[in-house]
Amino acid sequence: MNRHASFILSAIVLALLTTFPVSADDLEAGFRNPPETTKPYCYWYWLNGDMTADGITKDLEAMARAGIKQAMIGNIEFKEVTAQEFVLEPCNLPTNAVTLTSEPRVA
Repeated sequence: MNRHASFILSAIVLALLTTFPVSADDLEAGFRNPPETTKPYCYWYWLNGDMTADGITKDLEAMARAGIKQAMIGNIEFKEVTAQEFVLEPCNLPTNAVTLTSEPRVA
């Protein structure tokens, strides 16, 4: 970049930095109450359908208290099996399991 372009770019950056001054109070207020667009999300893994409506509610309430904006759910089904069973049989969940799309979860 030549000196002329470098000078112009520096002048633009300096102008932008001085145009929108932010006070210490504004920074503190933004830190204490961040905008929704800056709040974090988390990965939330459900293992073997081991969840209840009450447990889901408590988890969501705890996430909200912690300031978590959203959760990305990963439904993981795990069962100890031999290599032969892994290839030939589907993963069988317990009969009382709540799966990702079952009625107790969707309702």
